[in-house]
Amino acid sequence: NKLSGGWEQKLQMVQKAGEQLLKQERRAAAERRLELQAVIRDLERQINALGREAAVPVPPSDPVALIIYDISATGVPDADAAGGSDPYCRVTCLDHDGPKRECAYTSYKPNSINPSWTNERLQLGLQP
Repeated sequence: NKLSGGWEQKLQMVQKAGEQLLKQERRAAAERRLELQAVIRDLERQINALGREAAVPVPPSDPVALIIYDISATGVPDADAAGGSDPYCRVTCLDHDGPKRECAYTSYKPNSINPSWTNERLQLGLQP
């Protein structure tokens, strides 16, 4: 019985030492976690600050163009007093708030009710 009692005391001492070591490790891990959370918050603040400021000003994009080709119409109504039509195609680009930006015209097609401008193309500059 004395032998088993001595082992029990040693076992309890080892268990207490293990529990104390575990508490120390948990405390150290919690402290480290708090330090890392502070670092993360600081980095998030830095990232947010950088997101609000443009590091390099962004230049406006180059103007682009709208190109229209293979233009045709069918069933153009008579518009001349003598009958027939001399149709042409007009394309107008409007600004987003309404005023005209640019217009382009095809050539006239005399006396044609089904005109086709297959060898012509219209190009309109578009601005951002």
